[in-house]
Amino acid sequence: MSNTQYTAAPWMWDQDNLSVRQARTGIAIAKMMADNGHPDPVYRKPLPMAANARLIANAPELLDALRGIVWKLSRTTSPSGNGGDCIPATIDSRDATISIARDAIARAEGRTA
Repeated sequence: MSNTQYTAAPWMWDQDNLSVRQARTGIAIAKMMADNGHPDPVYRKPLPMAANARLIANAPELLDALRGIVWKLSRTTSPSGNGGDCIPATIDSRDATISIARDAIARAEGRTA
């Protein structure tokens, strides 16, 4: 497990201030840019701010979902219970970790979870 520290979730897209903020405290996590910042207007391109912000704002939930899936798939199971016949764990589509991951992906994509 990583010791990487980041601002606690949940994060939210603050469209009025063009930033991603920590939902409870309002602390800014990221400031969104309207374009790529190229000095020559010919090469300046608009950025999909809202889509980028949704992805950033949902990063903690996406990370948690991925950690849950990796944890489950890194385990083995013994059908007989004696340990001599261990097989890799599997996750089927009804598993709670899949539901959590689907919901996080939907929020990151701007769909209702």
